[in-house]
Amino acid sequence: MIGLNSGGRTDRNGIPKNPIGQGSFSNGMPLGVSGTFNFMIVFQAEHNILMHSFHMLGVARVFGGSLFSAI
Repeated sequence: MIGLNSGGRTDRNGIPKNPIGQGSFSNGMPLGVSGTFNFMIVFQAEHNILMHSFHMLGVARVFGGSLFSAI
């Protein structure tokens, strides 16, 4: 099971116990309002997604589409 990012935790059949692409269950999206907001704040602090060029293009597209539909 190399490359599945299982962190070494597998069951007796070699299947990863935690989700693929995450370090562990604690790194995933939490349940609840406060946990979700905390996840969003920490994710923004670590990745700075608001300054990503594709995010800026998407925001400009949404605002441009709303302006176009209002005219």
